[in-house]
Amino acid sequence: MIVTVIRKSQTGFEMTEDAAQIPSDVMRDLARWLYRSLETAWDYKSSDDAIDDAIRINEYTA
Repeated sequence: MIVTVIRKSQTGFEMTEDAAQIPSDVMRDLARWLYRSLETAWDYKSSDDAIDDAIRINEYTA
């Protein structure tokens, strides 16, 4: 993941060297959280219990 932070200052001050680190860290943390959430949902939806429930609820027969 590449995060680029650009600041357009109305006062003319330059961005400090470490100013981009905080938004970059926040974006990476968000990406990790989203990935874990999606992975957890996928693991549940593809579990044997979830599939058995779907078969039973939808009254599928062979």
